[in-house]
Amino acid sequence: MPLQGITMPPPSGGLNLVAPLDQMEPQDAVELVNVFPGANSPALRNGYQKIATTGASISTAVRTMAELVLGDASRQLIVGTPTKLYSMSTAGVVTDISKSGNYTNGEWQHVVFNNRIYLCNGVDNAQVYSGVPATPAADVTFTGVTLSNLVAVTAYKGRLYFAEKNSGKVWYGAFQQTGTAGTPALNSFDFSYVFKQGGFLTAIGTYSSTIASNTQEFFWAISSQGEIVFYTGTDPGNADWQIVKNAFVGKPLGRRAFIQVNNDVWVITAQGIVPLSAIFSIDATTAVNLISNKINPLITEYATNNPFSSMWDGFFYPQGRAVYITVPYNTTEAFFLVYSIDTGAWTTYQLYSPSHAVSSVLFNNKVYYGAMNGVLWEGDTGFRDAVDGAASESIPFTIKTAFNFYGSRGNFKTWKDIRPIIKAIPGVVLRFAFHTDFKDFGNVSPITITQASGQFTPWSVPGGSPGTPGFTVWGSPWSSPLEHIYNRFAASGQGHCAAIKLTGSANNTTVRFLAFEVRYELGGQV
Repeated sequence: MPLQGITMPPPSGGLNLVAPLDQMEPQDAVELVNVFPGANSPALRNGYQKIATTGASISTAVRTMAELVLGDASRQLIVGTPTKLYSMSTAGVVTDISKSGNYTNGEWQHVVFNNRIYLCNGVDNAQVYSGVPATPAADVTFTGVTLSNLVAVTAYKGRLYFAEKNSGKVWYGAFQQTGTAGTPALNSFDFSYVFKQGGFLTAIGTYSSTIASNTQEFFWAISSQGEIVFYTGTDPGNADWQIVKNAFVGKPLGRRAFIQVNNDVWVITAQGIVPLSAIFSIDATTAVNLISNKINPLITEYATNNPFSSMWDGFFYPQGRAVYITVPYNTTEAFFLVYSIDTGAWTTYQLYSPSHAVSSVLFNNKVYYGAMNGVLWEGDTGFRDAVDGAASESIPFTIKTAFNFYGSRGNFKTWKDIRPIIKAIPGVVLRFAFHTDFKDFGNVSPITITQASGQFTPWSVPGGSPGTPGFTVWGSPWSSPLEHIYNRFAASGQGHCAAIKLTGSANNTTVRFLAFEVRYELGGQV
């Protein structure tokens, strides 16, 4: 029979780990690594580079990263290691802000209150740092509780709230009390009399909700068993303090497993991700499938090995139109689950070394990673990985599309070739294979995409001078070196259905995946 041809879409639907393999939408992917399924078309993620710093040296594992924005709009990156606290300016100046005697744990929870950052880890005394590098962090001066037992902190309606470890108690201060002078006393409220499934108080926070055109701010507390309660009112000692909602959302995977996404808060649980906004309108069972349905099996898989860890963390990246979630392999290595806010699709990001991002944050509107060896990296920049001076690495990627029967479930097929339609600078290395009938096969030999003639016209050589052939005042090419590449390559396979497996790497170029043109011979009914 003559060759049949069909154009398959790129993996704009992102990872899908829940649909049956024989019923998956063609735009979904069985595997997706380092390809962001955002608006327009899926694209290779950007790279990351080492930050050039001066001042104090950080040489041990980065376990905490937090942004402090001061009253003058200046910003500092707060970094916690197992024994130290540091601040870094936007210019890369690092200062040791540790109190005398240092610390014994680097996994701090934090909140910004009155332009100060408050930090708790449940081992060392709760700390406060004013944002003045010359003035180190110090113990808060609150009384009434053992300060080293305070493990989480938030602010609600002008008051600081602290969670006590291994208990259901929250401790709160007076209105606008900063705990930086004197000996102000904290009062307590015990959620162990509220939680119906027991457990300890894991985290506390606030959430703003618009109900019937009225915006309300709620205080929430969640137990280790996954029971979350919402309160409204001034404070627990006031008569207007009352519970407004109680729900079970799944066990949170750590004290940092809470991500602020605009006005919403996403809770990373052993079942998946639950947005707090959904709890007020639907049941928790349905809520866990609103955002993370397609990748919930992956979260559950890694939660089995790491059921409670400070490495379950994440941040909202508005400039990149994405949400990053750190997924720990173990205590020293991790990868990212990344969500596109435009398409609702998920992918995975794997860095050159899984130890390069054991902590991460959005600082100064940029992505930052902290490594096990103390190195700070700027993420989502450039087109190379692990850039350190002249050293760098190519960015690898993997796409495995949905299995497709090409319109005829009962017919046997012989696949002949594939034409990937991509946009990139020539030099991208690709490997193709057809995986047939739900089997996983190896990749074919690598193919380097070369430049097609006539696609790029130099207007002028940058840095040229008058009299140089081709010189113009623009000193730049009139067309981008990026090309639409559509070479056809031989790739074989036989069976009833097939998935396209594409792996490769790129250096100094973005890569956009637009479509895959496939040709095959259609056989008889088998």
